[in-house]
Amino acid sequence: MGVVGGEKIKFIYKTYEKTDTKTCLKFLRYIFRTIKRKHKLEDCVIVLDNHSAHGSNKVKDLFKEKGVLYCYLPVYSSALNPSKHFDFFKDLNQIFVS
Repeated sequence: MGVVGGEKIKFIYKTYEKTDTKTCLKFLRYIFRTIKRKHKLEDCVIVLDNHSAHGSNKVKDLFKEKGVLYCYLPVYSSALNPSKHFDFFKDLNQIFVS
């Protein structure tokens, strides 16, 4: 799991054997401790993908408890994928996939 931050926090990464709600909570607590060294948690926004562990009530409760704003990326939609709309990306895709 990883997180990319702003000016002071560039990248935080930890490896876990599985990705479930318990692991997600463990990682979030770790990044909250790291962020709090230089920033207020209330000034942070966490953006998550739609992995089932990220949407659990326990994860949402932790964000609420810490006062951290969070949002989820939209579910994948090919209409939102720019590579479907530009011939350049299609050509690159053919080169690298072939």
